[in-house]
Amino acid sequence: MSRLSLTSVGSTAAQTHPYILVTYKGSSIAVPRADCSQYGECVRLSECQIFKMTGLMRAIRNAFPVLQDTDDKMLVIEAVIPRASNAVQIVPTLWPHIYDTVTEIVVRTPPTEAEERMKMITEVATSTVSVNMPDGKTLKFEINLNYADARDLKLLIQKKIGVPVERQVLSLHNMKWVNKRDGTSGYAQTGTEIFEDDALIECYVSPGDTLRMRLTRKPQEAPVLDVVVRSGR
Repeated sequence: MSRLSLTSVGSTAAQTHPYILVTYKGSSIAVPRADCSQYGECVRLSECQIFKMTGLMRAIRNAFPVLQDTDDKMLVIEAVIPRASNAVQIVPTLWPHIYDTVTEIVVRTPPTEAEERMKMITEVATSTVSVNMPDGKTLKFEINLNYADARDLKLLIQKKIGVPVERQVLSLHNMKWVNKRDGTSGYAQTGTEIFEDDALIECYVSPGDTLRMRLTRKPQEAPVLDVVVRSGR
């Protein structure tokens, strides 16, 4: 069963409004409301409802091309109706009674693997880690040290300041006593680089630590050479 998230208001205003506001991941676009009146009275009610819902789904996909290949069953449909404080799921048999009064739709899709991973990284068993930036500023992150690796932290930094992951190098800011992977203990020196091959906790990053981020040089573009080819006779 496909599902959508909707907001319903008074019937008078909604019935006279030719558009439905569709919101997906924070972006909103007005789409035309499908109308069977152009076909006259010869269209049966059941056919009209199918036409309306088919038209709505087509309009949603046209408004958000990223949903073009998404199956209807993967679209989450909920409705905010009068006297309901939260969005509620709408069963298919109810749609014929509310379609003409719906004025706003919020379309949701199941989270991707990347979104699920980011949720685990930023919401589950998190610890505070600070990162000193090249400009002297310090950013703080709540991150799951047992799950996240250095690349995950770099992605969070990229979201905050726009520096591409590929140009970031993370290292320890202070020397610290650590248990090494080979079973021995010793000091991890200041400037020890934190690689992307394991969880941060296994790369000597502990709760409350301060790290340092530096930038690598931009890769130099290879010069373009003009080659002249002469053919002999």
